Amino acid sequence: MLACYVRKMMNENRSAMPSQTLSTAVYAKFGEASIAGFQAVPDLLLKHQHHLGLSSTDLNVLLNVLMYWWYPGQKPYPRSLTIAKRMGVSARTVQRSLLQMESKGLLIRESTQNGPTYLNPMPLVARLEELAPKDPDYRHRKSLRNGEAGPDQQRLG
Repeated sequence: MLACYVRKMMNENRSAMPSQTLSTAVYAKFGEASIAGFQAVPDLLLKHQHHLGLSSTDLNVLLNVLMYWWYPGQKPYPRSLTIAKRMGVSARTVQRSLLQMESKGLLIRESTQNGPTYLNPMPLVARLEELAPKDPDYRHRKSLRNGEAGPDQQRLG
């Protein structure tokens, strides 16, 4: 029943929806709110936030930074003040959090001569990739991708 409703809603709103979200589960879950934008972050980031040394403030700041990372080759460059306003904290709190993540080797600040200062999240990606093989969900999904699971297991995850 729900699937029929979602299909109906997607067909009715096809012209208003960005093409990349037409058939995604994101729209099915969040409806019109997803058209304003959404981001994909690996579950490993949330599962291992303590292991990565991220406080709840750090994680919130990081999610705001990653919100600006639309394409792999374009590094994000959000303003601390913008993030602070969203979070309801001072710009200094955001700056301290960014410095903490830099000192932990999760982000690299890259300055350009005449442009903005970028935040390179690739060190974070590398750390998450190191953690992935130890994660049971990763191992399970990897085996499904490689065709190692039986037919009844392929419906999981």
